[in-house]
Amino acid sequence: MNYTSSYTIRGLEGYSILLFPGTFTCLTIFSDTPEDYTNITWGLQPPIFPVKITEDSKSCGSTVLTASGGTSYRWSGGKTPTNATNTFEESGVYSVTATDANRCTSIALKVVNVPPKVQDATINKTICQGEIYDGYSSSGTYKDNFKTALGCDSSRTLNLSVIGLPQVAFNATNEFCEGNIVELSPTITPNNLPVSYKWTTGETTSKINVAKTGTYAITVSNGACSKSFSTTVVVGKPPELKPNETLCFASPSMVLEAGALGTNTYSYFWASSNTTNPQLTIFQPGTYAVKVSTLGGGCVTSRTITVLPTPQIDLGLDKLTCEGEAVTLRPNVNASGGNINYSWSNGSTGIETKVSQSGQYILTATQGPCSGRDTIIVRNHPLPNIAKEATTCNEKPLFAAENDDSDLTYLWDSGETTRSIQPQPDGIYRVKVTNQLGCSLFRTITVSGPCNPRFYVPDIFTPNSDGVNDTFKAIMVGGEIVSLTVYNRWGHPVYFEQSKDPQWNGTFKDAAAPNGSYVYLLQYKIQNSESISEFRGAILLER
Repeated sequence: MNYTSSYTIRGLEGYSILLFPGTFTCLTIFSDTPEDYTNITWGLQPPIFPVKITEDSKSCGSTVLTASGGTSYRWSGGKTPTNATNTFEESGVYSVTATDANRCTSIALKVVNVPPKVQDATINKTICQGEIYDGYSSSGTYKDNFKTALGCDSSRTLNLSVIGLPQVAFNATNEFCEGNIVELSPTITPNNLPVSYKWTTGETTSKINVAKTGTYAITVSNGACSKSFSTTVVVGKPPELKPNETLCFASPSMVLEAGALGTNTYSYFWASSNTTNPQLTIFQPGTYAVKVSTLGGGCVTSRTITVLPTPQIDLGLDKLTCEGEAVTLRPNVNASGGNINYSWSNGSTGIETKVSQSGQYILTATQGPCSGRDTIIVRNHPLPNIAKEATTCNEKPLFAAENDDSDLTYLWDSGETTRSIQPQPDGIYRVKVTNQLGCSLFRTITVSGPCNPRFYVPDIFTPNSDGVNDTFKAIMVGGEIVSLTVYNRWGHPVYFEQSKDPQWNGTFKDAAAPNGSYVYLLQYKIQNSESISEFRGAILLER
């Protein structure tokens, strides 16, 4: 934009031009004294500035606003109109005039909605019986007090009118057997109201006759309101049951089944006990009748169950015997009248049987069409694991068992109770051996003649004069040593002694024999004999 102004300045007089924002050019300055126009001052007026209004908070009956952008403010209303932050208690359009540091002013507008402290409302509503409006289903005036989302108190008055309808009730079930007709005659209360009827079948009477399975509905209307009610009709078939049957009583009680076939659900009635379960628990023989009905009671089928007495047998506790022993099995029998036939699993047909083998034995007792059975187990404990007969010589102890078993006890004919007794003269000896299971076995031991000789010879000796194992000496049981000869590894004799107790001190020709292995030869005689026999072996000399 262009701006032109002229002014004559005299003396020291000053002059200023106030301009709006824009672009300005000084084209010509006329002066009688050009040297003085250098003190001319140019100035621009600042632009209009923006003003912002912020809503700080809102509560019941008041709204708080804050203006910004200026240095001072003037609101068109509110409780503190000269403050930047102002509180308003009435809704409306308000303005604020802001002044900045240059004394320029700007104006802003704000629409203010002040939440009322209390809100009241009245609602008039009419509904049909059975309907619900806002939680209420009966005629009346309802006043509700509540708070708004901002916490302000509010109230509502509801004037509710309910138009009544007759109530319709059908039988709990409408069931009948196929081939028949059922009348649907609902009960309507009160029955003095002017109402109309409409069935889903098209009839407009208060009751109808039907012959098919299905759901039938009736709509009852009083002109303003209507309501539908329905019932289900089932055309059923008579329950199919098992045939009448005869059973044998199982003491002390047994369960009878009504015997309904298929997967349909029925109701039951046992005449003898007024029981309505599909099973009946009985405690004695007799005749029992049951009626089975479809759930609506429209179809009924009956059957009879005859329960006869059953022989009761008891073989008692399982039997424990020792191997080889026989045990007699005989039952306790409880039966009423009539002949009883017995059959054992081992083939016996008497009331008792004698067995000696381990196993399970079953007895079946039959009386007419009924039979009872019981099972017993016979267990044979093993005998002591020893040889029943043994032979020994008269120089050895007598042993009741080959192994030292702590589970065994012993009793000799002599009264001794140890596992072994001292050597005995020739003869026959007997001992009773019993295991921990109580099973016993007699062992017979025959003692006959002397025993074969036995030699006790060391494998090594140390002739080092320490007083321990310094000589090589053999001990014989069951005979007598005659001589001892010792040979070195080349077979040359290094020692010979003829006596009953020869001993080599480890020397040869009065000098210490070298360490090493030597062979010895013992000549001996057995008891009650003059015949000479030989016994050989090896000995290690080590100093």
